[in-house]
Amino acid sequence: MDYHIRINWEKYNVSFNSMKCNDQDADIIAQELRTNMHWKELYLCQNEISDQGATSLATALESNTVLRKLSLTTNQINNVGAMNLAHALKNNCTLKELSLVQNQVGEEGARELAEMLKVNQTLTSLNLMSNPLSDAGALAIITALTDANSSLQCLRLDKTEITFAIADQIAQMLQRNTSLKKLSLDENLMGDAGMQTFCITLSENTTLIEFNICNNQITDISTDYIMRVIERNRTLKQFRIMDNNFTRENKIKLEKCAEQNQFRLNTHNFLQEFM
Repeated sequence: MDYHIRINWEKYNVSFNSMKCNDQDADIIAQELRTNMHWKELYLCQNEISDQGATSLATALESNTVLRKLSLTTNQINNVGAMNLAHALKNNCTLKELSLVQNQVGEEGARELAEMLKVNQTLTSLNLMSNPLSDAGALAIITALTDANSSLQCLRLDKTEITFAIADQIAQMLQRNTSLKKLSLDENLMGDAGMQTFCITLSENTTLIEFNICNNQITDISTDYIMRVIERNRTLKQFRIMDNNFTRENKIKLEKCAEQNQFRLNTHNFLQEFM
């Protein structure tokens, strides 16, 4: 690892992806982060970093004032690692993007990340896709965005084991939060009840530019609600609902509605999203 750090010492964008980096390697990288004034983006994806390694990186973030993006996608980080990263970000004022995709962060880790969001006003992107957050964990994050955070612009909660039980709270957040631009909820269990709740809010929302809710067991029952969003919303640039359970008849109905209302998503691409 020392060799790889040496040849990347002055780079802006540094990738140690798929190098079988373990906790010892993460500790060496963390030591470099304490003094390196060049690294702005650090990618440690598809490695073998666990809570111990994440904790080393978290300690480095408490003093690092240069790094803007940290990606720990596909590692072995659980609640402890996530909690320590969250604690570090309560004091870090420079990191803007954090990705913990495909780890094992659960409710406890999500709650600590939510506490971080209440005080951190620098982070603009948080990606928690493919973690078992559950409704309780996701709700903690949504609550933080409802009442306290005004900096986060992108939140990904795809495949995080959340259901329509927290749809009302997500909708309330979308009503009150004015900073969030992108929200992704793909591969969850929102169903028609969740979709309809979101559509009522999206019909009036003027800040969100991307909303993804693919593969959420949504059916033709929600067609009229989606059409109302198409007719009224002039802010959304990407509205993805592919891999749900619409009949071809209703797919065509939605396409025509988008065309008639000059919906801000290309009509051809819009139809493709449904197909």
